[in-house]
Amino acid sequence: MQHHTGNHHLSVRRRAYKKLEPYPHPHLSVRSLDRIMVFISLIGPVAMLPQVYDVFARQSASGLSLTTWSLWTLLAIVWIYYGYVHKEKPILFANIAYFVLQGLVVFGILIYS
Repeated sequence: MQHHTGNHHLSVRRRAYKKLEPYPHPHLSVRSLDRIMVFISLIGPVAMLPQVYDVFARQSASGLSLTTWSLWTLLAIVWIYYGYVHKEKPILFANIAYFVLQGLVVFGILIYS
């Protein structure tokens, strides 16, 4: 027996009205892709940790572009807004993490360049 919140019926109606695919998706392959994307949204930002560590451990930002890292940080804000508007938690959480980590790299470039 599934337990639903009081707003479950609104979600079902909204999906039917907008002709959205059901969630969780009835097909295993699509449902699996949804789960993989949640995993990817966690792993992607973790892959940035060595860069953040390297900047602060070496106290050097040589070879890093302030323009590039600043732009990536600003673009993460747009993705955060997109994830919020569309209520896409993997996009939202991944880009919040990217924003924080990229912001740290920008901070490191500013203080160690």
